[in-house]
Amino acid sequence: MTTSQSPESILEDAFRRLRDSVSPSDALSFQNTELKEVWDAAEEIQKHQQQRQSLKALSRLKPLLETLERYSRTIEVLCNGTPYLPWIWVSPMPRLVG
Repeated sequence: MTTSQSPESILEDAFRRLRDSVSPSDALSFQNTELKEVWDAAEEIQKHQQQRQSLKALSRLKPLLETLERYSRTIEVLCNGTPYLPWIWVSPMPRLVG
């Protein structure tokens, strides 16, 4: 027989598994990353791609980053209210680099 979990325990379990899947230094970085740093990283990636002549249309990220910037105050308040929300916002970013 399966016991049902509360939504809170499901989120806490998922967060714990996500947190455990990254290195401690990356975990700390996730907690302290600001949107300006994401913009800077995207620009740096684009520069490297131009130098290698392998540009990957990072301009598609611009609308996302601009929208995040527009809602940054709201996102900041939400992130302060939970331990896992900052991770949700940041967790896709490492895949962009790879």
